[in-house]
Amino acid sequence: MKTYSFNIFKCNVTITIKRKTYKTNEEKPAEEIKMEEPERLCFMEAAGKYIESQREVLAPSTLKGYENIIDHHFNDLWLIWLDKLTEEHLQSAFDDEMAKGLSVKTLKGYKSFILKVLAAYRPDFKPVIRIEKETADENS
Repeated sequence: MKTYSFNIFKCNVTITIKRKTYKTNEEKPAEEIKMEEPERLCFMEAAGKYIESQREVLAPSTLKGYENIIDHHFNDLWLIWLDKLTEEHLQSAFDDEMAKGLSVKTLKGYKSFILKVLAAYRPDFKPVIRIEKETADENS
């Protein structure tokens, strides 16, 4: 059993992971082979679990960047249930961040993180998020 504690969005979150290992399915009792119903997560919990699952393989600077995204950006997204999250939620959040003057490069990095979290915890959902700056001609 492993316990991870970290701060997300100014909240202290603790995740405990219990894992039994077996060499083959024949060693597992039948009741442990059954598919478990997935737990319901809000987007912040999924992001936190993703960060913890990658802690051993990602550079400390990358992890710090991911934690910065959670602490300072997309505040309207984090408390939405993952199964209720829509492409419209995501696009609206990115539009809001773009309105704050963040660069396209920065937003593409944020998009990459969010899509990785979704790939890990909601693999059936493949949103299309547009990141575009308005040009001077479009403003006229």
